[in-house]
Amino acid sequence: MVKPTRAIISPLQYNTERFELLKGSHDYQVEIGGRMADLSLQLYLNLNHHYRLFAYCRCGSAKGMTFSLNFTTEKDLKGVIGLEQKIQFTEGRGEDREKARQIRQAKKRIMADILLRSGFEVTDNDEVNLGTYSARRKAFLDTTPETFLGQFVGVALLKGHLQGNKGYQFACLPRFDDSF
Repeated sequence: MVKPTRAIISPLQYNTERFELLKGSHDYQVEIGGRMADLSLQLYLNLNHHYRLFAYCRCGSAKGMTFSLNFTTEKDLKGVIGLEQKIQFTEGRGEDREKARQIRQAKKRIMADILLRSGFEVTDNDEVNLGTYSARRKAFLDTTPETFLGQFVGVALLKGHLQGNKGYQFACLPRFDDSF
């Protein structure tokens, strides 16, 4: 079982910047396959004036974003925010666009299947649902902050594995690094 531990990590993306609202309070270290990975959850207002929660990971020399969630665009008239994010991958396989598309589709199907089997709600449009939040009441409606954060971290780590370029691989899942 993967258990993230709160940690003070060296700068990773924006975790030491003034505009980053979590101020490093959700920086973690997690051991995956005998390697230590840094995971930083970061919240900020982006250039489009949307609040986004990002997960950035570093393992060895590999680093980058694994997952993000927009807190602003899915708001209804009552101020309820659907915490959903489409499962999608980018894949750069040189000139072979069809192969890249097939790999993206395979990764999306595998991720959706793993999430469904793990008890997550995944829509027919390949959106993972992490709950709903009432901006007016400043409260989660169908989950807790702890459950939301735990699920967000789980989705981020799974997606990092499937991206194949974040420096770690879970032993129990198919490999998606450059050996694919």
